[in-house]
Amino acid sequence: MSHSHSSEKKYTIADTTKETKSTTGFRIEYRKDDIDRKMLHSHSSEKIYTIVDPTEETKSTIGFRIEYRKDDIDRKMLHSHSSENIYTIVDRTDERNDAIDCRMGEKKFEMASTIDEKNDDIESRMGHSQPKENMYTTIVQIDEKKDTIESTMSEKKGAMDSTMAEKKFEMLCRMDEKNDPIAPKIEHIQQKENTYTIADQIDEKKDSMGSAMAEKKFEMLCKMDEKNDPIARKIDHIQPKESTYTIADQIDEKKDSMGSTMAEKKFEMLCRMDEKNDPIARKIDHIQPKERTYTIADQIDEKKDTIGSTMA
Repeated sequence: MSHSHSSEKKYTIADTTKETKSTTGFRIEYRKDDIDRKMLHSHSSEKIYTIVDPTEETKSTIGFRIEYRKDDIDRKMLHSHSSENIYTIVDRTDERNDAIDCRMGEKKFEMASTIDEKNDDIESRMGHSQPKENMYTTIVQIDEKKDTIESTMSEKKGAMDSTMAEKKFEMLCRMDEKNDPIAPKIEHIQQKENTYTIADQIDEKKDSMGSAMAEKKFEMLCKMDEKNDPIARKIDHIQPKESTYTIADQIDEKKDSMGSTMAEKKFEMLCRMDEKNDPIARKIDHIQPKERTYTIADQIDEKKDTIGSTMA
């Protein structure tokens, strides 16, 4: 800290929150002639007294540092034998339980009641009792102030989180409102009854989005080979009327039908490979469309046996 040798000096104890980027500190500015009532007494027109938050130096909770000249040190503090010396008393974390009175003698800090009484509820409440009883140490007041700031920040953070969740839900509801009948329904229920929590609504919205995607995927599968796949047409016909299948069952059945179609096509290809020279293949091909007595797997196995016999 710097020292001035002019009668125009200012004594500074200031709010260092912006500088320290951490817990709350304080700084108060006043003239030399205000020191008698607010802090240590000045014995020289050239002295300057400074109390600052050394958070950046201590890397811990708020402490204090007092710098002053030789002739201001009384019998309860260190004594200097040189007018050039500056003495510093720094409060560290492991010293915070010591009373300020023990280190500072009979002089008390009245910082809490002079920081910003208009905007600080804690200072307003403590300001009445401190000058009379002197019950609070500066560190206790700073800690209580810190707790108030942290509580306010936590409340604001909680409110911001709720607002963000609501906005996210609204965005999800409006993403595909025209194509998703479930989303308007959820939004309608919320405004009327407010029975869902935001988390439940988001989960339900995700489910509805997943269902809509599954329905679209199923429709796409059903329309892939509608003309050549009678099973797909049958499933597509059943779903809108009776809705007896779950989407998962329909997709599974669609996969089975696609597999069946591929097996049928493979079987037909095998049957036609050597139709002229293989009377058994013609016989199987003749039986299948009329009677369907063989399963596709049996037909393929029998075809393989036939091919094996022919080769043999």
